[in-house]
Amino acid sequence: MKNAIPEHIRRILKRLDNAGYEAYIVGGCVRDIVIGRMPTDWDITTSADCSEVQSIFDYTAPTGLKYGTVTVMCPEGDAQVTTFRSDGPYLEGRHPESVEFLKDLKKDLERRDFTINAMAMDINGNITDLFGGMKDIEQRVICCVGDPERRFREDALRMLRGLRFSAQLGFEIESKTLIAMRRCASLTSVLSGERLREEIEKILLSERPEILEKAADIGLLKHLFPCAGFADLKRIRELPEDNSARWTALCVSAGLGEIPAALRVDGKTAAKVRTAIRIVERPSEKNNGALYLLTVYGGEVLLCAAAAAYMCGDWRYDSFRRTAIECKPVKLAVVGTDIEEIGVPRGPEVGEMLDRLLSHVCGHPEENEKEHLKNLALKWAKGSER
Repeated sequence: MKNAIPEHIRRILKRLDNAGYEAYIVGGCVRDIVIGRMPTDWDITTSADCSEVQSIFDYTAPTGLKYGTVTVMCPEGDAQVTTFRSDGPYLEGRHPESVEFLKDLKKDLERRDFTINAMAMDINGNITDLFGGMKDIEQRVICCVGDPERRFREDALRMLRGLRFSAQLGFEIESKTLIAMRRCASLTSVLSGERLREEIEKILLSERPEILEKAADIGLLKHLFPCAGFADLKRIRELPEDNSARWTALCVSAGLGEIPAALRVDGKTAAKVRTAIRIVERPSEKNNGALYLLTVYGGEVLLCAAAAAYMCGDWRYDSFRRTAIECKPVKLAVVGTDIEEIGVPRGPEVGEMLDRLLSHVCGHPEENEKEHLKNLALKWAKGSER
């Protein structure tokens, strides 16, 4: 397994070892190597303290000195290097009030959340597994290190992290861990919206988004989605792995018209989701179809509307999806000044006329010619004067 450790990480481990310190890769990167996945982040745990780490490497950043973390920067990528530690009381249900820096790897591993994340690997590929992480990977289960209720009361986000690992890895939650999640579910109400959003998004974009049904059943999302549960989230698997489209599908499943504000989703995504759901809930009476919607709202919104239609069983799903992917917005042959030239007064009437012409052209693209549209607008304007 040592060949799975990239060269720049091996250099960091080697320099710490040459300086007389213990050093291991730890946590999720070890888990991923064991499973056969390529890690995206590299965490190193060491007996060296922050000042010692900073003295050994030329390029570092003090990213978390309070918790013993220094980022070592390499051309190939950065690595988080953290001193062995044990955690004090978690007074606010998220971070320890204090930490104690140690020289004991066992103490460092036993503070971690799940057994599959509590393994360390040295530069030669030897794994330290004190809590049965390898066995749990073999049995494909998510199990806490030590007392699960204590782990969740220390940090309530661990419950959603556990479900996220279940969704991403295809593992099941071990029975005692699941019971503890139910007992501690209300604690998620103290978590920040940003943290909750990050975990929900990762589950939404996983191969098992329906795990959010379990999160709702346990009660982890009750303060965000005040509904009995989500409807058939397995359907989300068939949608593109697009953040906005899957948020749209989740909101439709929950019977909501928009993403809960508490999750602090960025304004652009929130607007796309809100508009897409409105499109499906309030079908336009114009005889324009998907091409009109593409021109007015853009392809990203139309793909979100397709996701909403799919979750609703709306027949327009395929039309929305194909139009968003295959078509270009209509460029109307007239502009506002053309409409003013035929006598329509400047103001909202011009916009209304342009919208009416756009709707017409989307149904009759062969008529998108400047003089023809001006004559058509003149005809409609005279008709409205009678």
